[in-house]
Amino acid sequence: MKESICEFAKESEVRNEQWQRHAAVCGDCREVLRTVEWMKTLAATTSQHRDTPAPGYLVFKARLQARVSDVDRAALPVNVMAIAAGIFLIVATAISVGFGGETRFGSIMVEALFLLSTYVTVILFAVVLVIGICGTVVYLSDSKTVKGNKL
Repeated sequence: MKESICEFAKESEVRNEQWQRHAAVCGDCREVLRTVEWMKTLAATTSQHRDTPAPGYLVFKARLQARVSDVDRAALPVNVMAIAAGIFLIVATAISVGFGGETRFGSIMVEALFLLSTYVTVILFAVVLVIGICGTVVYLSDSKTVKGNKL
């Protein structure tokens, strides 16, 4: 793309009549004018009229999103500690089983591991069920519309 030479081509006064008269004789400005007119016709043919949502709806949605983000931020330390506790229990169980479950702590950990292993199918079923419900809710909330606007 070549750089324009005319200083008027660098200004954004396309609607000014004096500039349009100048563009009739100046090659650089004429190209700018053609481009602007082409972009206007393209925008007129491709843009679709959409109803904008009500301001109250947008404010409500922004406040709701802020609350959800605040809850997620507040729950982060609890989630991190739950994961850390789970990792600690797994490591402690592995160590106690590896070095023999003869100690009181080792036997408690082995019993806890065996108890959890009996509920693996129930836990996996619950996880799949929760994922399915959450996926359904997200899918349905994306497909609903309010007065022609997406939620």
